[in-house]
Amino acid sequence: SMQASRRPACSLAVGLPHRQSARRSSNAARSATMSSDPARWPRLWHSDLPYRYILVSDLDHTMVQNEDTTHEHLLAFDRLWASSAGLGSALVYSTGRSPLLYNKLWHEAPLLTPQVLICSVGSEIFLLCKDDATGRLQYRAHAEWAKHLDDDGWDRAEVVAAGAALPQLLPQADSEQRPHKVSYRLQTTEGGPGATEVLAKLEALLAEAGVPAKVVYSGGADVDVLSRRAGKGMALRFLINAFQDKGHDWPEAGVQVNGDSGNDVELFEVPRVNGCIVSNAHPELRKFAEEHSDDPRIFQATKPCAGGIMEAMRHFGTLEQLSKGQPPALAVLRSLGDALQMLGQFLSATVRNACGARACDVQLDPQGLPQQLSAVVSPGGLHLSLSDGTMQVATSTSDSVVALPTWLDVLEVMCDVTTPASTSGIVTAEFLVHVLGDSGCRDVAAALRCKAVLAVGAGGEVKLTSAACSAGSAEVILP
Repeated sequence: SMQASRRPACSLAVGLPHRQSARRSSNAARSATMSSDPARWPRLWHSDLPYRYILVSDLDHTMVQNEDTTHEHLLAFDRLWASSAGLGSALVYSTGRSPLLYNKLWHEAPLLTPQVLICSVGSEIFLLCKDDATGRLQYRAHAEWAKHLDDDGWDRAEVVAAGAALPQLLPQADSEQRPHKVSYRLQTTEGGPGATEVLAKLEALLAEAGVPAKVVYSGGADVDVLSRRAGKGMALRFLINAFQDKGHDWPEAGVQVNGDSGNDVELFEVPRVNGCIVSNAHPELRKFAEEHSDDPRIFQATKPCAGGIMEAMRHFGTLEQLSKGQPPALAVLRSLGDALQMLGQFLSATVRNACGARACDVQLDPQGLPQQLSAVVSPGGLHLSLSDGTMQVATSTSDSVVALPTWLDVLEVMCDVTTPASTSGIVTAEFLVHVLGDSGCRDVAAALRCKAVLAVGAGGEVKLTSAACSAGSAEVILP
């Protein structure tokens, strides 16, 4: 669910929505570097690829434990996803937040980069794309989804008129009013109509106006009026249908949805999905769980937020399923995961000061991986080494230990093997390393873009043949 965050305010350095006039010029400059030819934008959500597992999660108080400034559960999920669960899988965020508020949370929490972003209570879908010419990542609106909603006769003006007739409905901020969503805060008074009565009246007014809309009530106060075809569940069905239209079977490790409030109920109603209700869920979702207590596909976690999501993955046997039948050349990345995670720790103030405003290119020494990791950063002459889980940063004048929270995004993994069952071949992994700065917010300027190439021998031996990282090229342009 989307509630006011208690996290520190973070500067939004990249990708604010275009209507934010103060940042319009900088966004335009960034967009100008991207290819305008849609054919040059291969989607990282590949409906033509047979994903082994799809994880769909709400954000606030589900994936993100907003009140926990350490992000203990979320960082643990990041490590699990990057090292094993995410290989050959798809990550989808489904949030009540608008693109603007998603930008805000992106900078406040150590979120991974999802292949698909469903915003505004399922009324907008954005797909992660990459420009082959520049390598830059950017979210693009799913045009087919918007057309699908428009074709149903959605009339936004009539929805606004219906809401204006009910004084208990207070419009939310302008940023939360979207093309296929009108949002309110429900404010009841003692002696006045209650929530049930107000919502029933709203639905009656919409029906009288002939508007094909649905009303979603969540968090005890949020009221969203959506296109009848919109919603978190409908958006997920749309994506899965596109996946199956390509002739793919249901993902072998399944589809898991995760939520905490009433606007997540639709996710649990999608046929065949497994569902996780986190331990900190709102009463309306707990009521839904009680009504479906005999459904083995619905799991009530004992841990909050991302901790509950991981608990559900184990309950449903997802991790065991993903470990079976994995191409040997792909499985070797597990042993490299922790070392790659630790690499991000050198993006401290010490290193950034040495690099100044320039991009830093890093070449990794393959010797000793994954037990040890060393790198030389230029300019600056810094040497980094990893041993026993501690990252050391050394300069010619001083030594220091860096311990900033980091997390790894595996963007793409490609295997070049002799046969599908081959135990040898070449694995190429492209990934991002992110870091939380001293302020507790994502340090966008410090992110790394990395590429590693591993050779896997017939006996399973692994050799890192090349690896390179660069700072200043890891920007993800948000919707």
